[in-house]
Amino acid sequence: MLKACQYCGRIHGKKYDCAAKLRTLRERDAIQRERDEIIRSFRSSSAWRKKSEAIRSRDSGLCLICKDEFARFGGKNGALYGTEVHHIVSIANDYDKRLEDDNLITLCRFHHEEAEAGEYSLEYLEKLVSAVSD
Repeated sequence: MLKACQYCGRIHGKKYDCAAKLRTLRERDAIQRERDEIIRSFRSSSAWRKKSEAIRSRDSGLCLICKDEFARFGGKNGALYGTEVHHIVSIANDYDKRLEDDNLITLCRFHHEEAEAGEYSLEYLEKLVSAVSD
């Protein structure tokens, strides 16, 4: 089956990879590798280590989702072990927010994985952070 190529505008077989497509894919992969390297470098920086410790301290070392869930059921604790600092807006989506306090939240490993999977809205996570910051 023939199809118009979105990369070069010519007509090709559906499974044919033209030079323009291959070049575009190589360039996109190179950009992604560079972005991944920048993020990897940031995660091992002293600035990130200091900021993540400050965020854990701000949040009393507790998972704010656990704390919110316990509060709704009459408790006042949150998970304390295995907490991690999560970027509400990911570094890949907005690198400039990587060290902003209102974009960082302490979560237990379980809730961190759920947040990474998009199971919590940005608004909910931001609300939890603003409640701690006030």
